[in-house]
Amino acid sequence: MKISSPLFRRLVMSLTSLLLVVAAGCSTLDGGSKPVGEIHLFGLPTALTVAGSSQAGGVGVRIYASEVGGSKGIPIKTGQLEVLMFDQSAAGLDPQKDKPLKIWTLNAAALNPFLSATMVGAGYQLELKWDKERPTGKVFTVVARYRNSGKRDIYSSPAAIAIATY
Repeated sequence: MKISSPLFRRLVMSLTSLLLVVAAGCSTLDGGSKPVGEIHLFGLPTALTVAGSSQAGGVGVRIYASEVGGSKGIPIKTGQLEVLMFDQSAAGLDPQKDKPLKIWTLNAAALNPFLSATMVGAGYQLELKWDKERPTGKVFTVVARYRNSGKRDIYSSPAAIAIATY
């Protein structure tokens, strides 16, 4: 892989963004009943390996919800958060039309154990295992989707994740 390749630059930028978010200090988790207007997903640049195996078996993501135009993450109090995994790169992906390989779904109550505070507000750190639905290529894509009864679905930008080969 050339160091100047767009995929490599994207991976480095994603990792840098994630490290800044993870390394950030504590903040308050108050969010009141602010409505979710945006979803932001940060993924590790490579898939996670399963304990006791050298084979990739999941993905690690951090997800922030915010008000429209808001700069701080807020807790999700209603609705459900879904993480969609697509067996393709982000280029040309339409998460509203393309069929995901796997969908992880968590309602607001199920998200609570994964809630943490950072300098950019409340966020959720998730380690998601894919079981039988394994990506077949070297790159797959994850997208977060927020659903709140009867309102329009809110999607994050896609994050491309590489599967390391040893």
